[in-house]
Amino acid sequence: MEIKANNISYHNLKNIKMSFKEGLINGILGNNGSGKSSLANVLSTLSYPSHGNIELDGVAINYNNPMISYDMIAFEVGYVSQITTYQIFSDTVKEHMLALLNKYNYKNNLKHIQDSLRLVSLDESILKRKITTLSDGELFKVSLAATLSLNPKIIILDEPTTYLDYKSKKDLIKLLRTLKNRYHKTIIIFSKNSDFIYEICDYIYILDNDGVVNEGLKKEVFKNYKKLDVSLPKVLEIESLISEKKHIKMECRDNINDLLKDIYFYKS
Repeated sequence: MEIKANNISYHNLKNIKMSFKEGLINGILGNNGSGKSSLANVLSTLSYPSHGNIELDGVAINYNNPMISYDMIAFEVGYVSQITTYQIFSDTVKEHMLALLNKYNYKNNLKHIQDSLRLVSLDESILKRKITTLSDGELFKVSLAATLSLNPKIIILDEPTTYLDYKSKKDLIKLLRTLKNRYHKTIIIFSKNSDFIYEICDYIYILDNDGVVNEGLKKEVFKNYKKLDVSLPKVLEIESLISEKKHIKMECRDNINDLLKDIYFYKS
C-alpha cells in the first residue's frame, strides 16, 4: 500500500509533499522542532491537517466525509508513538493487546499475540505484567507488538530507538528488514538519529523548519550534507576521512562495524 502527503500544513508544517512507495523503508530525518512528530500524527490520522490531505492507494482522505472510518484507516496504518503511554489505556499487557484485537473482531487472538511478541523478542510472561511496571524500552516493544498483531500494511515509527539498548536496536533493524523483505510492508521511520536512519532506510527525506530540504536514495541524499541541518552518519564521516587522508575509496557500508571489517581486511 502506498501513502502520500498532499500539500500538508499543520502547526509548523507548510505544504509538505511526500510519496512513500510500497515495500520500502522510508526515513524522515530531522532535528527537534522540525515537525517530525506532527507529520507522523497526520500520516497516522491521529491529527487532521489544516490544509491538504493524505492519500492511501490513490484514494484521497476527505476529513469532512462522515462515511470515512478512521478506525479502518488505523487498521491499515499502524503507528507506534514516541510516547507510547499515549496509546496504552489498559491495566496489563494482555488486556491491552486483547482490547486492540477485539476492536477489529480478530479470531485466534492468543496466537496473534504470541506471534507478535515473538517478533519483538518478548517472552509471553510479559502478558501478566502491569503497564506501570514496564520500562520505557519494554513499553515500546509492547506497543510495537500490539501494532504488528493487526498486520497493518503500513507501519509508522516515531523515534523508535530512543529507549532501546544496543542489542534491542539491532533486533529492531533485523525485524524491520524482515517486515520489508518477507512481508512487503511499507515502513516510515521518523528520527533525529542519522546513523540509524542511514543503516536501515532505503529512501530518506530530510526535514527542517522550511519543510523537505532534501530527499533521495540514502547513498545520494547526504552528498551536500553541510548545507543540511542534520549530522552526517558516522559511517559516511569515516569513509570521507579515509578518502581524504589516505586516498582510499572504501565500498559504501550501512554501518561502522561493516566498514571496520573492510578496513581490517584492507590492511591485511
